[in-house]
Amino acid sequence: MIARYLRTKATGRNVLFLFALTAVLGASFGFVFMPAYQAVSGGADPFDIQFPLTAQMIGVQLGLLTRQSIDAYRNFMIADTLFPPLNGMLLVLLWAWLLGRLKSPRLDGVYDAGFWVVPLLPAVADLAENVLFYRIIAAAPAAMPETIDTVVAVHGTKLRLLSMVMMLTAVLIVVVLISAIRRRFTS
Repeated sequence: MIARYLRTKATGRNVLFLFALTAVLGASFGFVFMPAYQAVSGGADPFDIQFPLTAQMIGVQLGLLTRQSIDAYRNFMIADTLFPPLNGMLLVLLWAWLLGRLKSPRLDGVYDAGFWVVPLLPAVADLAENVLFYRIIAAAPAAMPETIDTVVAVHGTKLRLLSMVMMLTAVLIVVVLISAIRRRFTS
């Protein structure tokens, strides 16, 4: 039922609109939010974009926090709370749109059976990570070793989920392109 609804919204126009919004918000990280944080944090990157991220790295960076860096991180975090669901919805609709071009009953059935949720998994991990980072920063300078260990694990999970989703998206794009080329040469 949800998959059917998503397919009705998976138009080229909607996918392009979500892509533009995601691109603008994504670019704002590099041009606005990260430089603002780096300017008041001694050049450090926000936790969310440090790969790999360890408990020791978090501990060092927490010791360097100032009121200005906490304010800048809060602004970064607001944008980072909007980005994951937006990117997830872009990919959900992109997958539905690509599958509409592929016209494969088997892949349609997989999507309809719930596979449409997969592009949202990195967003869930990212939002959980944001909550944990916020708790850690709000409690600073108090130590929260269990929360720090948890956020490091969630951070790694987010990266693995995002890598998987991007790989699946790339494979789907290639399959649709190959299918379109084959149809062109066989018709």
